[in-house]
Amino acid sequence: MQSRKRSAQSSGDTVEATPSANQTPRVGVILSSFAGGEDHFGGVKFAALPEPKPVTAELTDAQVEAMTRRAIELGTDSQGGLPRWIQRDQDVVVLVDKDADPAVVSTVATIINDRKPQSLRIVTDAATPFAAAECVNPATAESMVMPAPGIFSRRDVSYKVPKIVLHCDRLITVGPLRVRTGRPLMSIDTFRVVAKPVTPAAGTPDVIALDGFGFHVPEYAVVGGRKAFRDGKAIVHNVVIAGTIPAAVDAVAAAVMGLKPDTVPLLQLARKRGYGDPDLDTIWIRGNEVDEARLKATV
Repeated sequence: MQSRKRSAQSSGDTVEATPSANQTPRVGVILSSFAGGEDHFGGVKFAALPEPKPVTAELTDAQVEAMTRRAIELGTDSQGGLPRWIQRDQDVVVLVDKDADPAVVSTVATIINDRKPQSLRIVTDAATPFAAAECVNPATAESMVMPAPGIFSRRDVSYKVPKIVLHCDRLITVGPLRVRTGRPLMSIDTFRVVAKPVTPAAGTPDVIALDGFGFHVPEYAVVGGRKAFRDGKAIVHNVVIAGTIPAAVDAVAAAVMGLKPDTVPLLQLARKRGYGDPDLDTIWIRGNEVDEARLKATV
């Protein structure tokens, strides 16, 4: 549980960044061993999980659900988040990575359904559909061809994007804690599944991922579960990370996986495009500390 304060250079000026309910992204980090504590900013006390377990223990779905709910609770700011952003008349889509923990997906779907939205659908390329809601395969979904989005739009580069992603009212991502050759494959990278370039040489994987991300920036992101994936190897590591700013969630998750977020090209590109600063000193981390949650290098 921590608040952070730093001095940063911006255009030659010194900037003081302090936790603010309205300005600083909150990211919840919960290990299966979470025994409660106190937020350094505001003194809010956090209760322990009902059944704390070692980080390498085998967990039941109920224990994963408890972790996920607590991470979402701590990763929601005063302006909203899950579940408060979900309304009865909304079409909600959850973009789910094929390696996502089914118990995390189920918990997110339950939280959303408790708000009784107009619809809830899961978009995923997983070989086995998730049972939490109707699943839509992005490869066969009705799609549109769109130019690369936003102020970085390159009119000579186009993507095929499912209409369900473009037109939904709320988009939430659920992914694994996963790194391959030093590149985080978590929330942002999942968008390479739903934004398929139709133009040759659309760019690097990082550029394609951020282009896809820009078609509909998610309102919430959840990563983690019972396993972490390092260079294709699955490792038991029980942690869930959640927040309203996916780039901040990915930055914290990258640090948990042993990377330095402010040197990761994907996260630096996200910062340049205005999606969030990967510097951990600008993120209000709540729950477990990054050092507590970090995957051991020898695992």
